[in-house]
Amino acid sequence: MAKNVQLALVYFMLFLPYCTYDTCNNGSTFSSISFSKLTKVDTLLEITFSIKVNPILPLTYFTQSASLTRKGTYDTITFPDLSTMCVYMRSGSVPGPDTAFTLQTTFGDRMNYINCTHGGGLDSYELGLQFNLKKTDSVSYDLSGLSWKEHFHPGPY
Repeated sequence: MAKNVQLALVYFMLFLPYCTYDTCNNGSTFSSISFSKLTKVDTLLEITFSIKVNPILPLTYFTQSASLTRKGTYDTITFPDLSTMCVYMRSGSVPGPDTAFTLQTTFGDRMNYINCTHGGGLDSYELGLQFNLKKTDSVSYDLSGLSWKEHFHPGPY
């Protein structure tokens, strides 16, 4: 009986750190994303979006933790400030008429950027953007059909 109690106590002590309340996943990263402008810069298209983000997240969260899931068509993603997101896309990847694009961006765990805790491994937040681009002439493009969705991926326990 005493051995069972000791074993239960050791088990409890080993897994107690993983039973903490998640204070990091406090709302979505984005509350709105809308198209602002599209500019051709050399061989890249700079697609600027107006964004509204969770007010607890600092600019460094976006500038340091964002990474494109698949580069290929896209070159980089930047956040000049907390209300602007710029996506740089290779202009050669827009073949002509209407072309649908999907952009996946992953943001890291919030623990390194805000005062919060959670059990388990590192969380991530994935942003998916979908839109249509139409090349109207040799230097002009139109963007339409913008939609977006965010997914929370809790870290493993």
